[in-house]
Amino acid sequence: MKNECSMAKKIESFKKNEKSAGKSGMWFDFYDSEKDANDAADGWNKAHPKNKKPAHVTPWTSADGKEQKWICWTYESCKNSESLKNEANEDVIYTLRSANCDVYEDSYEEGEGRHVNAFDMDSTVKGKQFSNISDMIAFLGNNVIYDDDYTKGDNWLAFEYEDGELRLDTDVMVDADNNSIGMGYNLDAWKAGKETLYNAHWIVFVSVAYKSDVPSEIVASAVKEAGLECDF
Repeated sequence: MKNECSMAKKIESFKKNEKSAGKSGMWFDFYDSEKDANDAADGWNKAHPKNKKPAHVTPWTSADGKEQKWICWTYESCKNSESLKNEANEDVIYTLRSANCDVYEDSYEEGEGRHVNAFDMDSTVKGKQFSNISDMIAFLGNNVIYDDDYTKGDNWLAFEYEDGELRLDTDVMVDADNNSIGMGYNLDAWKAGKETLYNAHWIVFVSVAYKSDVPSEIVASAVKEAGLECDF
C-alpha cells in the first residue's frame, strides 16, 4: 500500500508544476526505476482526474545503449485541452534535413510505371527548424510541393521514427513540368490514355531533438495531433 502522505505531496507537486506541460500539454520526465516512474504517473493522474490522456510509463535506452531509465509521460493537459491542440512545444525542435523526390509515369489503367526523374529540395529545407509539426507541414506544402492541399497533415504519412529521425512521405500527381495538378484538375484525358501524368513521391527526413532522446510514443502523438497518418 502506497504511503498516502507521500502520494499527497506528489499530487500537490504536480498541481504546482502545471507549467512543465508546456504549451502543447506534452510533459515527460526520466526516472531511474520503474517504481519511481509509476509513482510519478499515479501522481499526475490523481492531480489531473479530467485528463483525457492519462500518464503512461515507458522504458527508455539511450542511443549508445549505455543508459537505461523509465519515462513517465502524458501528451494532453487537463486544462483547456482543446486550445492546446497543435500548439508549439518549446522543448521539442523539428529540424528538416532533406527532401528527395522520385517521379514515375502514372497510368490510370496500369498504375505507377517507369521512373523518369529524381531531384531534391535540400537547399530549400535543410536546417529549417520548427517547434511543431503543423507549421513544418505548412512550410513543406508552400515551399516544396507548392500546393495548398499539402499544407495540412492529412496528405502526409509519418512513415517511421528511429534514432531521433522522423521520415515523412507523400505522393503528388504532377504534370510534365512537375507542377502539382491540384484537386480540381480534369482527369478525363488522363483516364482515357490521352494525357500523361506523373506521380511524384517525396521523402522528407526530420531530426527530432529534446534534452534527451524523444520517445517514439511522444513523436507518434505529435504527428497524429497534426493530422498525419502514423505508420509507426
